[in-house]
Amino acid sequence: MMAGAINSMALYGCLLTYGIGVLPAEVGVMNERTAVHPPLLAVSLPKKVRLDASFATRHRLPQGWESHPLAPALRLARERGAYLREHVRDFQCLLVKRERINGQLRKYEYLATKVRREQRQGDVITTPYSVYTVFLAPSRVRGRRVLYVAGENEGKMLVRNGGARFNYITVKVDPNSATAMRESRYPITDFGLESITRRLIDQTTADIRNDPTGENSKVSFFHNARVDKRSCLHLRVVHPKQHDHDAYHIANIYIDNLLHMPIRVESYNWPPEGEDEPILMEEYTLTRLQLNVGLTDADFTPAVLEGK
Repeated sequence: MMAGAINSMALYGCLLTYGIGVLPAEVGVMNERTAVHPPLLAVSLPKKVRLDASFATRHRLPQGWESHPLAPALRLARERGAYLREHVRDFQCLLVKRERINGQLRKYEYLATKVRREQRQGDVITTPYSVYTVFLAPSRVRGRRVLYVAGENEGKMLVRNGGARFNYITVKVDPNSATAMRESRYPITDFGLESITRRLIDQTTADIRNDPTGENSKVSFFHNARVDKRSCLHLRVVHPKQHDHDAYHIANIYIDNLLHMPIRVESYNWPPEGEDEPILMEEYTLTRLQLNVGLTDADFTPAVLEGK
């Protein structure tokens, strides 16, 4: 019943203060390949990450992988992941998502979401991974509220139904159950920053293993991309030829230049035989993104499902 990728975000009232009036049909994305813009400098820049022999062995990378077209993308994912782990404790945003489930491309969904990372002192979890989200649109799910706190509620989500009928009903749902996955391509447990960056790293290392020569991996970087008027680095990966082991035909990842966080992910499958247009499988955009807002236990108690 709730989303996770590469996806985010009483938040409905907070969003009104952000200036959200009419929800957009889509989020503007463009590449500016020729225009020159002043750089956006973060307070702290990601440190260079060395991918040593142990990393290569752990991920079963082929010999000579350092020269693979995807090697720069792998280093980028590792660096941004390390930066986020070090600097980001929580975030809130409006998640705009569209997914193809059971062959059908669904309508855009708009979710106001709060996410808090797991925090540890040694082996002791002091702050559990937590997600709370409110569906703002479309109308069939408007008002649905989903709360997940790792280690609580028997490991299940608390879901207040929303929509036009039985919107007051609250149930417990296993995040990985068939019921939950009818509504999303990823479970809510995959929405944390660690999960997002881990998926990027795992997918990139799998792509390198599956295409060790790099002949079927075309990688492009666009340094002046824009998502929702924010300056981004756009990473585009294309597998021109279709093989059974390839998870996608085209993937577009947009990393905010100031926040160093992926704020948009798209993936496409190969076009049907005789057609030219690739098939959109999923797209997720984090807009109105705010980091380290100071979320507390009060933001993730069952009372929020009642709008309290």
